[in-house]
Amino acid sequence: MVMESWEWPYFTFGEAYQPNNSTQTFGGGWEFAAAPDRPHQRIFTVKIPTVRYYMTAGGVMDVNTDPALNLGRLKKFYERHSCYKPFIWAHPAEGNLKVRFKSPPEFPPGLPGGNGWIESFEIKLLELPGL
Repeated sequence: MVMESWEWPYFTFGEAYQPNNSTQTFGGGWEFAAAPDRPHQRIFTVKIPTVRYYMTAGGVMDVNTDPALNLGRLKKFYERHSCYKPFIWAHPAEGNLKVRFKSPPEFPPGLPGGNGWIESFEIKLLELPGL
């Protein structure tokens, strides 16, 4: 089965490593840390500066116009993957990574008089090591 790829090229991102080993605190505050027992797993906070809704002349959401900036297309992508189905995200420095949505996205309201444009927002992606 071929995984879909993330289609939205306009973003910035941050990343945070998740703990991948066990620690135990003993008396006197002494802490033991075991060697990692699983691969590193990162959370990427992807900030999308703006996207917009496109509508057809009949008032139906258009998911085909300007795919890289199309919020309707992004919403449909999330609906197909939810927080369980992996997809390919092109990390700007590391190439293709296998990820999934860490949490459901929250889309801000449209800009007043913005013709479908919305404010910036963040999406959390969870790395799935072993692509």
